[in-house]
Amino acid sequence: MGGRRRPRGPAAGRKRRRRGQDRRHGPAATGLRWTRHFHDAVARFSHPGPWRFFPVNQPTLICHNDIAPYNACFDGDELTGVIDWDLAGPSTPQFELAFIAWNCVPLWRDIGAQAAAERLTLIAASYGEIDPAQILRAVPGRIRLMLDWIPAAAAAGDQGMANVMAAGEPGNSSAALANLLTRIASIAAWLSSRQPRPGRQQADS
Repeated sequence: MGGRRRPRGPAAGRKRRRRGQDRRHGPAATGLRWTRHFHDAVARFSHPGPWRFFPVNQPTLICHNDIAPYNACFDGDELTGVIDWDLAGPSTPQFELAFIAWNCVPLWRDIGAQAAAERLTLIAASYGEIDPAQILRAVPGRIRLMLDWIPAAAAAGDQGMANVMAAGEPGNSSAALANLLTRIASIAAWLSSRQPRPGRQQADS
């Protein structure tokens, strides 16, 4: 699923720009392109489970659900593998990208609203056909679901989640999410300021 596929339709016209983008932004861009290829590959796949991953409202495809630097292998800037598939299950592209943003912007700590907006824009552009503000809006809901699920899964006998709780979760991430909620409006404002104005767009066209 991680192999390169020849772009079709509108993507073919953007091929050269995306390769240049990969050179500028390195692993982040190549990882997001892999995510899009993966989602395209499984778009028509479904399975009743059971799944370890927590239930998501109106899932649209099978996601990895734990794409993060600690689960990705690189050779230079090229992604060579994604590991740790135990949380794969039905979800949405928005939630997949929200968790990537949580870990890779990263939104769990304050890097400044402008820098966060720029990295969210990179995530959206590298994946394609999604607005960075849409990813940002999905983050709180995705993280809350995870934080509610961790103790429930541990209580049900999931040893992995019991280990996560022993390491300080969900408390650590709950505090990080509370902090993000105080910053999210500022990040959204920076994203809004990066959108082209209609008058400027017409003048440039």
